[in-house]
Amino acid sequence: SESLRRLIAQRYIQQGMVLTHDDIVITSGALEALNLSLQAVTQPGDTIVVESPTFYGALQAIERLGLKAIEISVDPRIGHSLQQIEAAFTDHDVRACWLMTNFHNP
Repeated sequence: SESLRRLIAQRYIQQGMVLTHDDIVITSGALEALNLSLQAVTQPGDTIVVESPTFYGALQAIERLGLKAIEISVDPRIGHSLQQIEAAFTDHDVRACWLMTNFHNP
C-alpha cells in the first residue's frame, strides 16, 4: 500500500538516503523481489552470471525468463572467483549477476 511505502521511505530518508515512496516496491518475499529485479534488467536470450552451485529458484527463474547462464565457481573458503566474473564480463554481454553470500538461498 502507499502508506507502507511512505513509512519505509521515511525510514531510509532518516538514514540519509535520497528517495521517495515511488522508489519502493513491496513484494511477498525475497524470491519475488529477485525475480522482478531480473526481469527489469534482462530480456529473453540475455546472459547472466550465477554462482555454482546456486539456489534452485535462480535456475527456475533463468529458465522461465529464457536467459543464458554463465556459472562462476564458489570456493567455500574464499568465496566467488573475481577472475571468473571479470572473464565473464570480458567474453560475454552480461546483463546481470545473481550472486548470494550465504547458503545460496535468498
